[in-house]
Amino acid sequence: MLILVGVTINFALNGGIITKAKEATIQTEIAMIQEQLMLKKAEILADNMGSVPNAGYGLSSISDLDGLSESIISKYNSKLTISPDGTLYYLEDKVTGEEKVYFENAGITSAQKSEKKLVEYYVASNENDSEIIEGVYVVDYENSNIQYYMSQEGETFTLVGGAKVSLVEAPFTIELSDNSQATITSGVAMTAEISENVMYVAYINNQRLYLSEEGIFSEHYATLDPNFDTSRLVEVQAKTIEYYVGTTNNVSCVSVINYTNNTISYYQSSDNITYTLMPNSSGSITFGHETGTVTIDGETVTLSENDTIIYDENNEEHLALIRNNNIYFADNPTRYLSLGGGTLDPDFDASVLPE
Repeated sequence: MLILVGVTINFALNGGIITKAKEATIQTEIAMIQEQLMLKKAEILADNMGSVPNAGYGLSSISDLDGLSESIISKYNSKLTISPDGTLYYLEDKVTGEEKVYFENAGITSAQKSEKKLVEYYVASNENDSEIIEGVYVVDYENSNIQYYMSQEGETFTLVGGAKVSLVEAPFTIELSDNSQATITSGVAMTAEISENVMYVAYINNQRLYLSEEGIFSEHYATLDPNFDTSRLVEVQAKTIEYYVGTTNNVSCVSVINYTNNTISYYQSSDNITYTLMPNSSGSITFGHETGTVTIDGETVTLSENDTIIYDENNEEHLALIRNNNIYFADNPTRYLSLGGGTLDPDFDASVLPE
């Protein structure tokens, strides 16, 4: 009996020693992480004349820090995150209750999901990348959507489109333009349902927003601007409906673009009085911008940020091009025709169209 008691007491003592040693180790490791973060921030400040860069410190995880052992990075990289302002947080759904106590005792708070309930602004500038169109991507985490504003002479940005997305936390695997794949271990991806297929439309990593073209990603990106002046954004999409009027083979035609419902409808009339909605002319559409050249009625033109491509969302194909207040319908992705198109008429009498 005495032997059993002695064993029990000895086990209890050893358990306490083990617990204390484990606690001391974790506290030391956390302190090392905090110290390396402080040193890294000081280094960034020194390189930037004592000021925080406009896009923040450019740190997102402890793997961005110097001086940490591989074992510490492996142990904590998925449990800790660094915000744009350089604050260290733990991830609520990645830590145990015990680890949560250790982090909070060290002054590290939770990057709660409520922190995602904010809006971030990512600016695309062709100063660094001549192939991209200048604009601002607004990521609304609370409402799970992304909006795109196009540059207007660098002073104001006009709303030209957006999408409802689902947010996916890392890790996730993406398709690259060289036909390879990459696994992203930190950040968040955005998916949307396109033609009944769920597709990655964007992802955010290291304060950069990468956008896909039909699910394929390239090296082009927009950069987080935590100090973006939101007064430069213009909600011009209040125009809601536009009417483009033209004539084809002596038949009057009207293309109606409904920006609120993202639809386009096409009407024809032989007497300019009785208009008929043409079959299969109304459907779900999306708006976008492209670079490169296309032909319009046989003439080669270079697309600019002021040109809007209309896509048939259901069939995933180019539908029309709006350029200089004219609409042209696509024969293929690079060939557009004025046949059936028309010119913007801001004073069109919509009462002549059937309900």
